[in-house]
Amino acid sequence: NYVAGIVAYASATSTIENCTNKVNVSANISTSYGYCVGGVVAYNYNSYVRNSTNEGTINSTASNSTQTTAGYGVGGVVGSTYTTTTSSTDRVDGCVNTGSVTANNMYNVGGVVGQIYYYGHVVNCTNNGTVKGSYNVGGIVGLNYTSSNSYAGNGAIYDSKNSGKISGSSYIGGICGSNGLNTNCY
Repeated sequence: NYVAGIVAYASATSTIENCTNKVNVSANISTSYGYCVGGVVAYNYNSYVRNSTNEGTINSTASNSTQTTAGYGVGGVVGSTYTTTTSSTDRVDGCVNTGSVTANNMYNVGGVVGQIYYYGHVVNCTNNGTVKGSYNVGGIVGLNYTSSNSYAGNGAIYDSKNSGKISGSSYIGGICGSNGLNTNCY
């Protein structure tokens, strides 16, 4: 269940660079696990997304409340970024979202990235669009999944800014809805 304006699944060592999505992206999620929706990339696995922009509207809806805890995320540029290495090239860098992001009955919703998982980094990114979701909703990242267990690393958000309006039910932040390291962000 990967839906994107440009790349649904960016596999290991891919580079997505200087791309602009201008189409609206719409997804109706009916599965109980595993959704990723993004303006440029839906699921970014150990890859580099750089200097890319989403100008389209992102509109995603889970068919019922059982999908609210399922899967990964919805983001203006990248739905979910999953990085298992500490390489400086496995990240989302210099990306911009200007489109609105709406995720009804869904968790992990961000203006730029819906969810960072493991060692993902979001650097020099900007969100100017409105962001609306249910839980873990942020201007730059919805959920930066960081914990002390072996399944999560040290995801981080650096040098990023949000000017969009953010709304949701719980865990709502101008930069990040929930968890993680945020440095030099406003």
